[in-house]
Amino acid sequence: MFWLLFSPLWASHVLEVSDQLPLGQKGTFARPFLDEGSWYLGFGAGQGFWISPLLEDPWALPPRDDAWRLTPESQPMRDFALRRCDDGEWLLLGSADTDEADDSAYAFTFSSDWTPTGQSTVAEGVGERSHNDMTTVCAGPLRGSFFPSDEGLPRNWFVHLDAQGAPTSETEVAEEPRMTGAGAAWDEERQQLVALGFAREEALQVVVYDADLAPVDGHEIVISDAPERAYWPQGVLLIEDTWVVAYMLRDEATWAEGDEGDLSLAFFDRDWQLKERVRLTNNPLDGGGQRPWMALDGDELLVAYDRQQELTLIPVTLDLSQFSQVQDTGPGETDTGDTGLGPGEPCGCHTSTNLASSAGLWLLGLGLLLLRRRQD
Repeated sequence: MFWLLFSPLWASHVLEVSDQLPLGQKGTFARPFLDEGSWYLGFGAGQGFWISPLLEDPWALPPRDDAWRLTPESQPMRDFALRRCDDGEWLLLGSADTDEADDSAYAFTFSSDWTPTGQSTVAEGVGERSHNDMTTVCAGPLRGSFFPSDEGLPRNWFVHLDAQGAPTSETEVAEEPRMTGAGAAWDEERQQLVALGFAREEALQVVVYDADLAPVDGHEIVISDAPERAYWPQGVLLIEDTWVVAYMLRDEATWAEGDEGDLSLAFFDRDWQLKERVRLTNNPLDGGGQRPWMALDGDELLVAYDRQQELTLIPVTLDLSQFSQVQDTGPGETDTGDTGLGPGEPCGCHTSTNLASSAGLWLLGLGLLLLRRRQD
C-alpha cells in the first residue's frame, strides 16, 4: 500500500539494465535499427560501412559473410553517420582524409530495401571545416549534415542535400555547441529540430531550431558530477513526452589518453528540464567506449556503442508509464538525481532504481502517517 502510494516520487524511467553484451566483432559507430520487425546493425569497419542482421535471444552478430558493405572499397573512410529518412529511405555520410585529416565528406543514399540511389561528394579537401563525427538529419524538411569550423571563432554550417545526397545549399547556424560528436532529432509535432552538444564545458547545450534553422530556444543543463565530464551526446530519441539522450562520461584526471569512457542516459521533459540520469556502465581504466546510439522496440531500449572498438550492446527495459508524466520537483527545482552507478561501484547494472532514496521516502511517508494517527 505504502509502495503504491509513494512510488511515483522516486519511480525511474528504467526498470532494468542488462550487462554489456560484446558482439565479438571489431567496429565503430554501432547503429542498431529495426526493419520490418527484424533487427540489424550498421557499423564501420575496414574503412567502410556495413549492415548486418542482428540476432536475438541471445544477441549476436552472424559471421561477416552475412553483412553487406554500403561504401565502395576504392574510397576508404573514417567516420560515419547513418539516418533513416521519413520516407523510409536511407542517408549515409562518411568522412575521409584528402589533403589533411577529416577535410572531406561523401554521401550515399539508398531506397528502403538498400538499393543504391545516389552517391555524391559533399566536401573534398575543405580543411577549414571538420567532417568527422558528423551530425546528420533526414527528417521533416531537413536533409543534410552539420559541419563546424576548424579556424577562428566557433561556427557551424548545415549543408543541405538533395534526394541523391548532393549538396544544394548551406545555412550558418548557432555558433555553439560545436556540432562534432553531437546529436540532433526532429520534433514532428512541434516542427522543430533540436541539436545538442558540448562547448568544452560541463553543461550540455541544447539549441532548438525552427524548420528554417533559425534558433528559437536554448538550454544549458549539467548532466555530470565532478570530477567527471559528459560528452558525445550522439543518441537522441523522443519517447512520448520525454527526450532521452545517450552520452559518455569520463574523469580526465584518471582516464588514460583517448576519448573513451562510460555510457549514461539522461531523461528530459519536452522542454528540456532534467528528470533523471541513469549510468549504464562502470568501465575499468583503458576499457571504455565511445560513439553511443539507441533504438527502441516497445519498452526495450537497445543502447549500442563500441567498447575498445568492439561492437557492444546494452539492452535497457523502460517503464513507459513514466514517459508521459510531468514530474513536480518543487518551485524552480529540477530533479537531477543520478539513479545509476557511481564511480568505483561494481557494475551489476540489473536495476537502476535508487533503493536508498526509495527506502528514505518510504520511511518518511510511513512516519508522517504514524504521526497523523497519533494526532488523531
